[in-house]
Amino acid sequence: MTREEAFDSLTKTEIPEHLHGGLVRYVVSGIRPGGFLCACICLNTEEAVMRAADETTKRSIPVITTWLLTEAPEEIVGTPELMEAWILTKAKERTYAARR
Repeated sequence: MTREEAFDSLTKTEIPEHLHGGLVRYVVSGIRPGGFLCACICLNTEEAVMRAADETTKRSIPVITTWLLTEAPEEIVGTPELMEAWILTKAKERTYAARR
C-alpha cells in the first residue's frame, strides 16, 4: 500500500483525521505511532479505550480496527509481536536504503 492509497482509503472512513498520519506512517513505513494507535494495531481494545484522548477517539476504535484488518497487510496487525516485527523490518529497510 502506498502513502497515497492509505490516505485515500482513510478519507472514506469515519476515523478522525488527526489519526490518519499515524496510521499511514505505521502501515507504509513501519513508524511506531502513539500508544492509542499501538493498542488498536495490537487489537487490544481495553488498552485503546484507556489511552483514547477523548470520546470521539474512543468511539472510533471499532472503525480503526476494521480499517486495519481490511486495509493493512494481515501480517502487521493483531499482536505486539507482529507490530514490533513490522517496525523492525521497515527500520532495516530504511537503514539499507540510506547506505546505498
